[in-house]
Amino acid sequence: MTYNIIVTGSPGVGKTMFSIALSKRTDYEYIPMDDLIISNKLYLEYDDKRNSYVADIKKCTIYFREFYDKGGFIFDSHLSHLIIPKHYVYKCIVLRCSPYILWERLEKKKYQREKILENVQSEILDIILNECLEKYGENMLICIDVSNGVDRKLDLVLQLLEKNANLIERVDWLSLIYEKGDLHRFFPT
Repeated sequence: MTYNIIVTGSPGVGKTMFSIALSKRTDYEYIPMDDLIISNKLYLEYDDKRNSYVADIKKCTIYFREFYDKGGFIFDSHLSHLIIPKHYVYKCIVLRCSPYILWERLEKKKYQREKILENVQSEILDIILNECLEKYGENMLICIDVSNGVDRKLDLVLQLLEKNANLIERVDWLSLIYEKGDLHRFFPT
């Protein structure tokens, strides 16, 4: 069996750009999982407050097993790590981004303030990284900080994939915002 590569991280970190670039430099086919979820109605409802669909993880996993279990795909989504079972995954790539840069990116995407806060807080608190560590373990992870752009890390990731190596670039966004006196900006009371 050929395995799959997952690219995950908070919304706005650069998953799509990175996944497409990675696909062009490998034999893996790019799959935008969020589009797949919407076009195949693999969601529970549309959340007007967050202006997004609420994925049905169980339906998504069943759909994945039915159509993509042969492998050879790069799945791009902040949900991919919740959907794809461990035994179908070669590597899980977690992209990280400074909360300051992420905030600006989400504002440019016209996210509402509440949604920006929710996503930036998730990034600061390592939510996706911890979910991936729990599900796949450290040996299957490549976790990189792409705050300065995804292009700069593509060659590194390709080398790690070729060697079946893992890497977890540690970031401490909480200490960063605390040191800058911005704790209340990102965690208002």
